[in-house]
Amino acid sequence: MKKRRYITKLPRKECLSFIKENIDFIRFDFYNESFRGWTKFGIFSISYNDGEHNRRRIVRNKAVGRISVKDGKTHVRFRLYKGWTDPFALIYTMFLFSCINLIMGPPFISEMFFLSVSLLPAIMVLYSWLYTILSEDGHSNEAILLAYVERVFELEPEMKQ
Repeated sequence: MKKRRYITKLPRKECLSFIKENIDFIRFDFYNESFRGWTKFGIFSISYNDGEHNRRRIVRNKAVGRISVKDGKTHVRFRLYKGWTDPFALIYTMFLFSCINLIMGPPFISEMFFLSVSLLPAIMVLYSWLYTILSEDGHSNEAILLAYVERVFELEPEMKQ
């Protein structure tokens, strides 16, 4: 997960408003190609869904980053995540793990069953990452997402100083 650093000629507010206006936050139609995302406090998240929906197919690609202004230039920095390995998915997984622990605590079940149920969220994250990183769809979706982010923000590589 290499951090990608870019500069854009667009102002920060225009970049953030583009995400708010043109990317769906909630979408119930999972069978069409779409980009979903949100932005808060200069942090953005954009995910790509190619519209193919097969059973056991969990290809997930997401770009998470931030938009800031330094020396009068708008900087866009983001990372591409595969599977459910982005920070927000990990927080959700920990929340799921906590709910399982609260609902099915040790007084009600044996320790071995409790341990196996507790490992399900970790296995889910690992499985989604492996499936995305090893499949052709995962690589092509990552390239589409990267090209989309570079195109909409009109990004140019940031020069090291």
